[in-house]
Amino acid sequence: MEEAASEAAEILDARLKESGNDFRYQLQQHEEKAAADLQQARDEAEDHLEEQLGFAREQRQAAIDDARAKAADERRSAVEALRKQAAREQEQAMEELRDESEKLLGSIEIAMNKLREERDLLDEDLAEMRAQVQ
Repeated sequence: MEEAASEAAEILDARLKESGNDFRYQLQQHEEKAAADLQQARDEAEDHLEEQLGFAREQRQAAIDDARAKAADERRSAVEALRKQAAREQEQAMEELRDESEKLLGSIEIAMNKLREERDLLDEDLAEMRAQVQ
């Protein structure tokens, strides 16, 4: 009986050892799979992060490009507004110059008419004096 118990204990030990080895092997396989899954998850996360980073860079560049285009449009608009204002001011100055020129021409015309009248009066006086002298 002792022999049977000893034999049963040896069988039990062998099975326990085999079970322990199977358990360690399964644990090692599980750990290796978990490590591989973790590495795959890290790689996928890194790829996803790189995609997101690329997308963020594209969005940033698009925002910069839009801001530059908007600034250029605003500059063009401002320059055009300044050109229009300068043209209006120039036109107003030209109009004022025309008005002043017309006033000046009117004054010159009046002065010329007065000179003609004075000349005519002088001619009449001269004619009278000639007539008196003759």
